[in-house]
Amino acid sequence: MKIIKLKIFSIFILMSLCFSLHRALAEEALTWSDCIRETKKNHPDLISAEESINQKKADKVITRSDLYPQVDVSADYSRIKTTTEKDSYSYGVSGSQLIFNGAKTLNDLKAASENIKAAQYSYRFVSSEVRYRLRSAFISLLKAQELMKITEEIARIRRDNLILITL
Repeated sequence: MKIIKLKIFSIFILMSLCFSLHRALAEEALTWSDCIRETKKNHPDLISAEESINQKKADKVITRSDLYPQVDVSADYSRIKTTTEKDSYSYGVSGSQLIFNGAKTLNDLKAASENIKAAQYSYRFVSSEVRYRLRSAFISLLKAQELMKITEEIARIRRDNLILITL
């Protein structure tokens, strides 16, 4: 009978040591704002959606460039060696300016602006999904922490009961 009590007592001691060690290792507590900050910085879906917004903004800048004058500059040099040496130089500058293209460029700019808005709405949607999943995981973590406290309390009570029984 004493051997069984000793085994039970040693199991409870071992369990409480495991709980204490686990608690000491997991001492760094993350708050909700810490979780949001880390997720915003590292979650691939959010990074992808943010880069999509940046890409749409760059596309709009490219589309807007059609409204500005276009300038081309070229230069060439060649040397021909036959019986005599001959150097040839050429250079050129050309420019063009869009005057009217049936309002295509303006409509492309409006479409680019709408694409930016669509990318921003997509980011908000992805962000809300990620925050929902993060909130669910955070709540599960809080529940698990509370269950750990309850389990530790139960282990303590059982250990105290074992000590009382052995007396």
